[in-house]
Amino acid sequence: MLEISRTIARQLDHIWDEVLLDGEAAEGLGRTPWHAPHPIVLDMSAAVELRIHTGRRLRDHRRG
Repeated sequence: MLEISRTIARQLDHIWDEVLLDGEAAEGLGRTPWHAPHPIVLDMSAAVELRIHTGRRLRDHRRG
């Protein structure tokens, strides 16, 4: 999850201080959209209209 959040932040030019905790997380902490009982569907039409989608894979974006 850290890699995903860092990649999104980098793409948005967002900077924050990460505070990583030792030990087990409390119940429910760290849940993500992937834990949802139903799939989450995102409408990418605005991104396509703004030419944000380049057809490149996420890992290719990190390479520059």
